[in-house]
Amino acid sequence: MPDRAIVAYYEAVADKILPFLRGRRVGVRHTFDHTAVFKRHWPNRQWITIQDQEILRDIVRQHGYEFFPHLESDRDLWFALDIDVRAVPVRLGAIAVRTALNILTERKVQYLLTFSGGNGFHVRWSFTPSEVPPKKWQFLRAIVCALREETERRLQESPHRTAFYRHIPRGDPITELNAMDRAAQRSILFDELILKPQATIRAPFSLHMKHRWTAIPLTPAHLERFVPARNATMAKAGAHASVRLPKNPVALFRRPPWNL
Repeated sequence: MPDRAIVAYYEAVADKILPFLRGRRVGVRHTFDHTAVFKRHWPNRQWITIQDQEILRDIVRQHGYEFFPHLESDRDLWFALDIDVRAVPVRLGAIAVRTALNILTERKVQYLLTFSGGNGFHVRWSFTPSEVPPKKWQFLRAIVCALREETERRLQESPHRTAFYRHIPRGDPITELNAMDRAAQRSILFDELILKPQATIRAPFSLHMKHRWTAIPLTPAHLERFVPARNATMAKAGAHASVRLPKNPVALFRRPPWNL
């Protein structure tokens, strides 16, 4: 039997999560007795798509509890930054996230911030596909690299530097780009590797089944007092207002200080 609380949760947030699923291929993580299975296709090998509340409800009743829309669709391309705080406490990691968000705001970039549901945060927005350069994944990764570089510089000069190095080995950077790098495994990860063909990211309002926390939308002001066990519950997400994904022009990243 599917978990009634989870079925009820998705029925309550259907109108909030569906805008992030419609018109896109979707990966779904099914969880059976603590065993997770990730699926991208229906039994007929067609990509999973979720256009309405009825399909969403049917998948949830089949223990499909976590939803991962693809970054790429016909109508838009998502920029997605997954910031994993790793060994750093969430409250301290939030300082790094806030620093990155300050940089985006200074550069007139609009974004949607959500908790990842696990151990970090997601920052995303959309582009019009026709505006994006042919080497789109390299372009998106270049944004991550530029943002991480400036964030690192500011954190190294900040009064919080000593606090970060209580959790990160001396000599390692505070932030890191590559999850596969064997060095700097305790540094905060600005993950550039998720930007690739068939890439997915957890939908806002989707659950993370390990803790049953939700990918709840946040504002920068929330970061300073954000505690997942208190603020990312199903009840909190169910009461949250709907959010939209902002769109930024590619031209914004072609001029200083980006110059990409």
